[in-house]
Amino acid sequence: MPDKIAVKGMGIISALGKGKTKNVEMLKQNSDRISPLTLFPNRESIPVCQIEDIPADTVNRNDEFALLAIEEALEDAGLAVNTSILSNAALLLGNTTVDALEWEHKIRKDLANGNKHDSILFGQGSMAGTLSSRIAERIGLTGIVLTYSTSCTSSANALVQGVQLLQSNRAERVLVVGTESLTSVSVRGFSSLSLLDSKGCFPFDRNRSGLLLGEGAAAILLEKVSSNDDSVDPVILSGFNSCDLSHPTASEETGIEGARAMESAIADAGIKAEMIKAVKTHGTGSPNNDLAEGRALVRVFKDRVPPFVSLKRYFGHALGASGIIEIVAFLSCIQRGFIPASIGFSELDPDINLKPLSENLEVKNGCFLFNSFGFGGNMVSIVIEV
Repeated sequence: MPDKIAVKGMGIISALGKGKTKNVEMLKQNSDRISPLTLFPNRESIPVCQIEDIPADTVNRNDEFALLAIEEALEDAGLAVNTSILSNAALLLGNTTVDALEWEHKIRKDLANGNKHDSILFGQGSMAGTLSSRIAERIGLTGIVLTYSTSCTSSANALVQGVQLLQSNRAERVLVVGTESLTSVSVRGFSSLSLLDSKGCFPFDRNRSGLLLGEGAAAILLEKVSSNDDSVDPVILSGFNSCDLSHPTASEETGIEGARAMESAIADAGIKAEMIKAVKTHGTGSPNNDLAEGRALVRVFKDRVPPFVSLKRYFGHALGASGIIEIVAFLSCIQRGFIPASIGFSELDPDINLKPLSENLEVKNGCFLFNSFGFGGNMVSIVIEV
């Protein structure tokens, strides 16, 4: 039998708090931390899931978030930053904002002083790969370093690639990280597209009207283990990436491409659809996204759709980091014997005709499906056995 790809350590920081213990506690209580945006000036009042544990004047929030999540993941695996055993590991990082927040601070300061700018958004050295390189240097990692910036699927794609690196023996360990800070660019961008809900977000609800943005980071340390390994670590069974080319931002509403991603991930895992115990949906709360994903679930599972949840009202939509943040949170809850309820739902949408999990559900071992569906039609589905 082939070797298994095991999750040896996990770490997280979100608006719910620092560390897995705090996040699981908040999820078990079905509590959110939605608050008005105060991180930077904004012309309108916008609810967000903003991290209060890091000072608001910390401009390199992506770095700090990532390092906190990495430290917990390594500690969880019995390792530490700058240990020799980690030096040749691969670092795969999902992110979309890079140093945008830092340059926004600089631009505001310079404009207040009457200075001009060569660039509206980014300065020299702010390319996507610089963030990954900085983090690799700070933790003493000298192996493969890759950056993924595929919108909302960035860190989920990084996880799929991390599994492939281990399967092909190109790395002995892979550290997969997703990190994302709130920025004026992202907030104003989604606002200009009329994609933000002024009251938060209400995934799969009939009256949903848009996103709730958030920030945070999570990290997963992957290792290849023998097929005979009897540890209780979660195992990544498969991951599949598909692309819906029907529209540059919207999802194709019949759910065909979402269903293809899920069906392919399930088939690659070597299991049947009825073996999936629950689904962690992408579930943004936007009218189009939830409709497409709901219909995709019906295509895959027919009249036996398993319990499913959206975690977006807990964490907000953390864009490139959302995939890993939600996977770490969901797995951490399963390891403690439950799946958290999907909060924000109250009224069934007849066009979807599906109701997400309304109460915490006791659960034991099994196979679980994780969806990350992003802008540009990129769709990732991952099957993990716990």
